[in-house]
Amino acid sequence: MRAILDRELLGNPVEAYLFFVGTFVVFYVGGKVLSLMVRHLVSRLAWATKNQYDDVIVEALRGPLMAAMVLMGLRMGALCLRDSTSLSRIVVRGVGVAVVMVVGWFSARLWHACVDRFLLPLSKREGARLEPMLIPVLRRIVVGGIWIFTIIIAASDLGYNIVSLLTGLGIGGLAVALAAKDTLSPMVGGVAIFMTKPFAVGHYIRVDQTEGTVEEIGLRATTLRTKGGSIIIVPNDRIINSTIVNRFRDGASKVSLKVGVPYDLSADELERLCAELKALVVALPGVDPTRGGCKVDMLGDFAILLRMNYWVTDPKRYGESQHAVALAIKRKFDELGVEFPYPTQTQVVAQAANARLPTMYGYSEFVDEGGLISYGPHRPDLYRRTAAYVDRILKGAKPADLPIERPTRFELFVNLRTANVLGLKVPQSMLLRADRVIE
Repeated sequence: MRAILDRELLGNPVEAYLFFVGTFVVFYVGGKVLSLMVRHLVSRLAWATKNQYDDVIVEALRGPLMAAMVLMGLRMGALCLRDSTSLSRIVVRGVGVAVVMVVGWFSARLWHACVDRFLLPLSKREGARLEPMLIPVLRRIVVGGIWIFTIIIAASDLGYNIVSLLTGLGIGGLAVALAAKDTLSPMVGGVAIFMTKPFAVGHYIRVDQTEGTVEEIGLRATTLRTKGGSIIIVPNDRIINSTIVNRFRDGASKVSLKVGVPYDLSADELERLCAELKALVVALPGVDPTRGGCKVDMLGDFAILLRMNYWVTDPKRYGESQHAVALAIKRKFDELGVEFPYPTQTQVVAQAANARLPTMYGYSEFVDEGGLISYGPHRPDLYRRTAAYVDRILKGAKPADLPIERPTRFELFVNLRTANVLGLKVPQSMLLRADRVIE
């Protein structure tokens, strides 16, 4: 028996291998026992305390504890082997690397437990600055950092040059970042939105020419619903690099509406009308009753323009409130017998149509309103010539020395629909010369 135990194998006697296996088995069984104790006894004691830190540590220890006991068994068993043998050196070095990996595993589990116990509940509190959708990103970033650091330490234990490894990782990371710039930019924008919180779900915002109610804020894009019900998905990098107008940042959105009233109203009637319109609008559902006003904005060409200001408190009723306000103002005007004024050109064209008179105008807008014919200078060309005059005056020319230029471009517009109503036949030669024919 002694001869068998003293027989050497790979530089160690069989007896040393038996001690190695026995030591490993003892620590393995001990690890199983400790794991069961942690799972049942220690966990109950931790749950019984008011402190949550021990719960986090117990939860993080469940897996790595067994692995640590196994590694301890291997390391203690390696003491039974001769240090000069290659097997002993392999076991010692392998156990050292494995210990580093177990420590990294424990750190990652500890971070997961901290996120679940502390960060998630904190992000769900009302008014919390930490966005719940940012938690998974933060979780992955920290876990990735833990494992990168663990692998670097393990590589160092295996004899690799850490400086060269870090340099390679830096260059590789830079190359990946440059290659995936378009993919990563929306994610970076999403993180910036989560951190700065320029808007929240339910707010009505405008980004450049896009506006709508925020339906969802994702890591890569934000979903908006327009007034018409359409869904628009906007990349977060475009949002964060644009001017954001948040109409509900302070809990309400200001809406301005211009209303024209006729000049035949007296000042007292105008003042009473403003007061009644203000009282009417602030009483509507979804409108802030404490804010709002009506005042004379300007004296227009054909009407006195009133400016109505009111604040919508419910973002989902933004479009409905505008509809309700417009209808309420129309009903109030009908009740008071106040008519909305029309532009002068509309009234002139309407009177000519009622009298069935063929008319000719100097501006094309009258033909758009229903007039028969217009012939006059091309006004955009006149505006450009005016700009040239201004330029010469600003450069020092005297206005009295500048020549008077006559228009050189004229436009002919014909409304065939009006001609048919009046029973007139427009010559074909005139239609061919017309710049525009409304049929």
